[in-house]
Amino acid sequence: RMADYYGWELQPGQDETCVSDVIQRYNPPEKWIDHESEEWYDFYRKNKYDCQLYELAQSTWRAQIQTIIPLATQLTRAAPDE
Repeated sequence: RMADYYGWELQPGQDETCVSDVIQRYNPPEKWIDHESEEWYDFYRKNKYDCQLYELAQSTWRAQIQTIIPLATQLTRAAPDE
């Protein structure tokens, strides 16, 4: 979505590889925890503010989906009518 907004274009065969390499290297494996378990409550107690910040970021991200207009669309709307 950010690439669309800023008008960035990935170079075939170069940028996709770079992006996927970074994701594979730094993206930790996911672990699903039942939100009713003692493990979850312990995790949330230790990471309360991080969890709240994450929830706020998720909410902001969802709101931006509805409000951000990609650069290409902005440019076509700003172009004078022919």
